[in-house]
Amino acid sequence: MHFRPMPLLFRATTTARRLAERAPRLLREPPEWQTGLIPMDEAAPFDVIHRRAGATLRHYPKPSDMPQPAAAPRTPVVLVPPLSVHVGVYDLSRERSMVSYLQARGFDVYLVDWGRASRADDRRRLADYFAGLLPEMLNRVRVHSGRKRLSLHGWGGGGHFALCHAAMSAPDAIANLVLVATPIDYHHSGALGARVRRMAARGRRLREATGLVFGRMPPVLLHAPGWMSELALRWGPRDGPADGDDAAYAEETALRLRATGVQSHDGAAAYPGGFVADVIDHLWIDNALAAGRLPLRGSRVGLENVRVPILVVTGQRDQQATPAATRALADVVSSRDLSFLDIDAGHVGALTGEAAARESWPRIADWLCAHDRPRR
Repeated sequence: MHFRPMPLLFRATTTARRLAERAPRLLREPPEWQTGLIPMDEAAPFDVIHRRAGATLRHYPKPSDMPQPAAAPRTPVVLVPPLSVHVGVYDLSRERSMVSYLQARGFDVYLVDWGRASRADDRRRLADYFAGLLPEMLNRVRVHSGRKRLSLHGWGGGGHFALCHAAMSAPDAIANLVLVATPIDYHHSGALGARVRRMAARGRRLREATGLVFGRMPPVLLHAPGWMSELALRWGPRDGPADGDDAAYAEETALRLRATGVQSHDGAAAYPGGFVADVIDHLWIDNALAAGRLPLRGSRVGLENVRVPILVVTGQRDQQATPAATRALADVVSSRDLSFLDIDAGHVGALTGEAAARESWPRIADWLCAHDRPRR
């Protein structure tokens, strides 16, 4: 069958243009399931200790009135979120704050806030984060904390940043990895994985027929504005049954609104064009992580370089990072200490939902304490 790439490109362009025209109206019409908003309390106090290229590094000083355990962990924990997420999801309220929970368990907590990308940032690639900005932020943590070895907690795409950075780091720089809802095999992640496989097959045919690599296109053409993320949130795959009486589903819906900034009226943030190109080329078409490769063209470093202890947390309802997609990590890293925890939650709920607060937060803290080392 003769493959004709130009009609495919024309249809994709036409669909994107029509969607852009409809987006403002669609976003003004909230769907029926947009209910159950998460209460917004005053955020936990933090200090900004470094700024670079729109990103900031936060340190959460321990409250003076917070009781501390007798043997506090010595290894700082750095929270690494995905790009363009509202970091308030880590600190939802006084009753539901992952930051405060880790502090109460004795951890020195830092968080990387990637900020909000604009069209001026469209040349940024995936590697600019895990091989550029993240190492700089972590070096600032080392100076501030006086500790060389750090534990990284990565959620979703932030888990990709943490994992790829660990593969490129010196053996003694990263102590532990906690990866939450981080897909490794994009081609075998439930219904979403089936869609990605079909898209990848078309992308490979297009590449063979035309030599097109998305990473070589002008990045401005692939810039993904915030309204696209909001549309994906509202009409994309849902984590759990679409039943308004399902408390877990309602919680996941509310958490997603908080994570994308919809509830706080900030709106979802954009994704740089270069970053989008790498996601399409490396993660979707080539499924690079499942093959043990970094999403960086020409890299001689692979995920087999990762030898640190790893704890993987997955939401059983998650349609973006299914247990099958996350457990593929075992096939590509060299870590001998690799643990998996599945909880009844969706993609955001696996990070900060009720099930996470009840099941995974204590498990994560216990696991990090057990893997704490006296070395600086």
